[in-house]
Order: sequence, then C-alpha cells, then structure tokens
Amino acid sequence: MPGIVTRFAPSPTGFLHIGGARTALFNWLYAQRHGGQFLLRIEDTDRKRSTQEAIDAIIDGLKWLGISYDGEIVYQSKRIDRHIEVANLLVEKGRAYHCYCPENEVAEKKIRAREEGKIYKHKCTHSTSNAEPVVRFKVPDSEDIVVDDKIYGQVTISSDQLDDIVILRSDNTPTYIFAVVVDDHDAGITDIIRGSDHLTNTFKQLLIYQALDFDVPRFAHVPLIHGEDGNKLSKRHGATSVCDYEKMGILPQAMRNYLLRLGWSHGNDEIISDEQAIEWFNLESIGRSPARLDFKKLEHLNNHYISNMSNEDILTLMLRENTLTDKKKGYLLQGLTELKKRANYLTELLDLAKFYIQVDLSEEAQQIVKSNLNIKEFSKLHNIKMSDIYHSLRAPITGIMDAPGIIDIMVILDPLKAAKIAINAGADFLTVHLREDRRHIRDEDVFNLKQNISTELNLEIAATEEMLKIAKEVKPYSICIVPEKREELTTEGGLNIVNMHSKLSGIIEEMHSFDIKVSLFIDPNINQLKYLEKLERKPDIIEIHTGDYCDNPSEEKLKLITNSAEYINNLGIECHAGHGINYKHAKEIKKIPHISALNIGHSLISEAIFHGLHSVTKKMKMTISK
Repeated sequence: MPGIVTRFAPSPTGFLHIGGARTALFNWLYAQRHGGQFLLRIEDTDRKRSTQEAIDAIIDGLKWLGISYDGEIVYQSKRIDRHIEVANLLVEKGRAYHCYCPENEVAEKKIRAREEGKIYKHKCTHSTSNAEPVVRFKVPDSEDIVVDDKIYGQVTISSDQLDDIVILRSDNTPTYIFAVVVDDHDAGITDIIRGSDHLTNTFKQLLIYQALDFDVPRFAHVPLIHGEDGNKLSKRHGATSVCDYEKMGILPQAMRNYLLRLGWSHGNDEIISDEQAIEWFNLESIGRSPARLDFKKLEHLNNHYISNMSNEDILTLMLRENTLTDKKKGYLLQGLTELKKRANYLTELLDLAKFYIQVDLSEEAQQIVKSNLNIKEFSKLHNIKMSDIYHSLRAPITGIMDAPGIIDIMVILDPLKAAKIAINAGADFLTVHLREDRRHIRDEDVFNLKQNISTELNLEIAATEEMLKIAKEVKPYSICIVPEKREELTTEGGLNIVNMHSKLSGIIEEMHSFDIKVSLFIDPNINQLKYLEKLERKPDIIEIHTGDYCDNPSEEKLKLITNSAEYINNLGIECHAGHGINYKHAKEIKKIPHISALNIGHSLISEAIFHGLHSVTKKMKMTISK
C-alpha cells in the first residue's frame, strides 16, 4: 500500500496516557509496515488548558517508548491563519455562516431540548450583534452519513442527529473538529487510526471533507482500554501515564509489546519483537471489544525482557542515578546473570542487587529467612554434614576456609553490618552491650546504629552515671539494666532487686522523662520478683534470666520460668526472656504464653538464620556485642 502517511495528534492538556501511547504505537507500526511516514502534531489550540509541561511529557514519553516520528513536529496553534482561510472559503461557498447568537442563549436552548428528549438543531436568529461572531458549518438536512471504518465496518447516522458545527470561535481560533480536517488534509494523511471515542467526531468531519472536496482518509477507530474490573480506565486503576510505568521500572520494549497486545493479536503469540510487530501488524486483527489492563501480564513481559537483556545494558540503566566503584560494578555484572531472572521491574532488580553492595535484604527475603530457611533439614535431606555446609558458606564470604564465625568478624570490624545481618535474621529489637567489661562497640558506633537501623534499639547497661548519660544522649527505644557490681548480682547472675529497688525507681522515672522504656534483667525467682511491687515506678519490661535453664534444661526450671512470666504479666509488665537461648530452647520457651520476645546473642545469629529461629517465637531480640 504505497504512500501511507499516519499521524499521532495529542492535545497537550495532560501527560501521555496509556491509551494515547497505544494509538501512537499503532500508527507508527502501520506506517512502518507499509514503508510510509508517521507524523507528530501537537493540537494546542486550547490555549487555556495546553501547557509546555504536557508537551514535553508527550515528546519524552514517545522517546522513551522508542517511537520515532518523521519530519518536524507540527504545532496546530501556528496554523491558525490557514484555519481561518479555509473557514472563510466555506463561508464563500455557502457551506458555513457567521452566527451572532449569544453563547449563553444557545446553551439554554440546548438544555431545554435535552430535557424534552429532543435533538437540538441550531437556527441563527441574530443577523448582527455587537459581539464577535462564530463561524458555523451548515449540516445538511436528512442525509445519511456513512463512515467506512476499518474496524467496525460501515457505520451510518442521519444528519438530522447533528447540530450546525462551530468551526471558528469568536476569537478566531479553530475548534478541534475543524482544525483536524484542515491539518490532516494539508499533511497528506492517508490513514487515521484513533480511539473509538472519536467516532462521533468523524461523522461531522466527513461532512467538512466533502464540502471542501478534500480526499477522505481511511478511518480505523480502536476500542478503548478498560481497567482490570472492566470499567473505563481512570486513575483509580493505578498507573495510566506512560511516565508512571517508566518510574515503576518497566522497560520500553516490554511496554511496546504490552500495548501492542491491548486489542490486537497475532494468533496466540504473546512475546512479539519489534521486527515481528512491524511485519505482522494490520488493522484487521484489532478486535471490536475494549481491551482490559492486565498488570500480571505486563510483569511477565517485563521479566522476559529483563531476563534477555545483557548484563552490561542493565547495569547502564541501573546506574543512571547511582555511582559505584569499579569493584562493585564487577560484582553486579556477575550477579545480574541470576538476579535478572527474578525481577519483574528494574526498580525491583536494583533492590535485589543491593546484596552485592550492601547488607540490606528486601522485606520478602527477610520473611524467607525468618520462616523457611532451615539448614539442618537441608543437610538431612541431602545427607551433607552441617560442618561442610558452614564451610561452604563461609569460604566465599570471607575468602578463606578456616575463619572465625562470620558474625564474630562483623562485630569487631563493622558493628553496623553486624546489626543489619541481625535485623535480616529477623530481629525485632537490637540489643547492644555497653557494660565496660563486655564492650567491643564504641560510643560513636552506638549513635551510628541508632541513625542507620530500621528496628528498635535496646541498650544493655549497668546502672552507672556514665552509662545512663549515654542512654539519654542516644535515646534508644529501651534500656535493659543488668548487674555489674557484686552487690547488684544474685547467685544466678540476675539483677538483685532486693538490694537495688530504692535506686531503680529513680532511674525508671528519669528514663521515662526521656521517653525511654526500661527493662530489668531478673532471675525467675518469685522472692526477687515480689520486690517489683515495692517500686514506686514500675519498669516497662522484665527480661527473665534463662541461663540456668539453658545450661541444664529441666521441666522444673521451665515451670519456674512459666510461673515467673505469669506473675510479671499480672503486674501489667511485658515479659521477655534471654541468655543462652538456642533453637531447641526457643521451641520450649515459645510454649509459655506470657513471654512475648526472646533475646539471643550474636554467636547465635547464624543459627537464627539457618534454623528459622524467628518462626518459633513472637518477637526476637538480638545482641551484637559480647
């Protein structure tokens, strides 16, 4: 089909929406298929609503989609003299006239006709007026207007259904109905492919074509796009602007493929390359029913195109707003081979790839770590020794076979990374020791942790002025007061409430004034716990010392912990448990309904990860210094 010329003619009153993008794509493909031209015209004669921002968004949207136009952009507003010239020609031919009827009068007549269930037919009743006239096109009486549409076939209406058409406003600007006819004729447009909502305009425009003796182009009206619920597309259906999809991380080639399949088909083919689209596209394969958005299908297509893109090209896209060292770029280039298979969006891929440049895990990955990953079960299933698995994991991370525990290294070299690993393992609270006899973390590290972790920070401190001062400066979620001096200790290692109850009330009151919760580390001893009732200010949390039970478990000791937890809850105080807890202990302590969280040491973080420790408790604290 020689000499094909199509066009995309958006109004710059908003951003390029998905329906407009599909219209542009169909026109571009049709021109490409037939070796023709695809033109871009900006219909900006609506001066009040047209904006430069919208014009830029349309041009940028087409550029992102990879839809190129031929020649220069035509701006309708720069062709007004031509529109006036043709309008005057119609007046000279007797096919149009100057109408002086006041606009408000015409509007009232239309409302009355609508209320009476009639079609309004304008008759000019004012021959002259002080007001500037509009120019109206005369619609002939009792004629059939037939549009030979390439999608809907022949569609006919009677001219009696149409009112005389305003083609020039009183300010001499053309109306859309009229300007489009003049512009399409002058540009040599042979085929007009646009949304079915323009079909009513086409009947009017066909009369203007005929009155001017212009060649009538071929028309194809494409059914509209509906939301997933079958209703007309609107903002409530999610992203409707092309720039929204770009921000979501959709690839332009995936978007082209997706738009192509919204209303057009080629057998059962879903993945269609640009070359295939150009070869196969035709108007006959466009359906007559509205297309429905299907975001799952878009995700599938985007995953396909991401998976088949080179690592180098993906890295270029990922680094448009990020800078990395050459070393980290190397990590990503290698890692992308597997990572890109898992990503539905580029933004998602960027999050997945953070593993290679920082410790953070996605929320979904954290959930898997918390609930599903169980190395013991894996070792049993595949008959592999646990020690072999640990060595296999440790070697690629540390670079050597015989290395200390990964978390132990992290605590010494980088407390923040150790903290992030603890959080990734499922920690709801992060505990940091600040007692002088057990500190590996500097004060500045504590402040850094407070600013950079996403979970609640708990400081384990002795009841000294220095430690309390640090707590007030850091402002953690809570502090846990633990014994340090001999007189503060019980024989089992917990806090001696009997000797300290007078001092504790003052500390609790002071911390509460800084909005810091207070926890006390106490043995499961009813005689000690009874002294809680003597405190003028109650602590927020009691952490039961479980060391004796964990060292030598027994039903009797477990019952003592259970009774203590119940007693604490009856005082209106939250109860946690900690010290020496491993996976087996957690399974038993979980059965105690009054304990809401467990505290495990940094040496057990790996166990928490590998055994899904979080799955056997409601909340989990982790300590990253020892």
